[in-house]
Amino acid sequence: MERPLVSFCLLCYNQRQWIGAALDGAFAQTYRPLEIIISDDGSTDGSAEFIQDHVAAHAPSDVTVVFNRNPHNLGILGNWMKLAALSHGELLVKADGDDVSLPERTERIAAAWVADDKRAAVVSHAGYRIGPDGRLLGTFPAPCMRTPLGTAMAWRRDCFTAFPPEALHPFCVEEVVFVRRALMLGGGELVLPDHLVQYRLGTGHTSPLRHHREPAVHGWRMWLPSLDQAEHDLDAVADRLPPERVAEFRQTFAAERARAENHLTLLESPSFRARWKAFRQERRTGYGAAAPFMYAYLLPRRLGDWILDGITRLNQLRRRLRWALFKR
Repeated sequence: MERPLVSFCLLCYNQRQWIGAALDGAFAQTYRPLEIIISDDGSTDGSAEFIQDHVAAHAPSDVTVVFNRNPHNLGILGNWMKLAALSHGELLVKADGDDVSLPERTERIAAAWVADDKRAAVVSHAGYRIGPDGRLLGTFPAPCMRTPLGTAMAWRRDCFTAFPPEALHPFCVEEVVFVRRALMLGGGELVLPDHLVQYRLGTGHTSPLRHHREPAVHGWRMWLPSLDQAEHDLDAVADRLPPERVAEFRQTFAAERARAENHLTLLESPSFRARWKAFRQERRTGYGAAAPFMYAYLLPRRLGDWILDGITRLNQLRRRLRWALFKR
């Protein structure tokens, strides 16, 4: 089987407490040929110094390891694009500084991609949810282009090289940007059932341990500039796409923007009338499993947040029980 060069891309920002486990996961990857690119986004908590020492002491001798430290914070997308520019692999596996990749992660991703004749622009897989202390909280299914989760995804190289190198909006949701790029390029996606990463909750802006309003607001506010970036990327490749396809993308972006603004109204507006209008709009588009959250946002804020917290606690307990039974 062909074994192309793969870049394992580890991003870090102020994650000193967890970066050691993330680095150990990177160094334990079984796939070869492999390069490991680490980019610290101007951390102020000693992460960069720890990374340098850990790389010197534990990096595997048969893997190229590159460490970059940004002199100032570039934002999630800015750091991701800086890291991608330093890489050389045909496939880029994304990892975050507070998550832990299992040793076979890159091997499984690369094998599936090569078996698909390298057509897929995105390869995703399932994983485990863990708490800040590493305690298992359950599992999560493989994300896809409709519901992306960057920490469980890998990207074909032209998702970077086919677009302008600058980040128009560096502080946005990077997986939203690259899913749209993958759709523009074509090739589809591969979704693997394998659990290949431990996704840590409660340590980031948009990965809360339990459901809270502030991370949801932060996520939707980052979604809007992500769509601005996607429209900028579309302009760069519009002449290579059929006009009807470009029009379809613009229509989709407009619908996604309206949905994000609608969610922010539901989350933030002090007016019940405005929240009710946003709720009805969400009902028309279909909210599926998110129904309890939508109803809770209609309630007075403190009561709604208390209910949301309880729902998430029950969901975590259900996942942990299901995992315990499955292991038997």
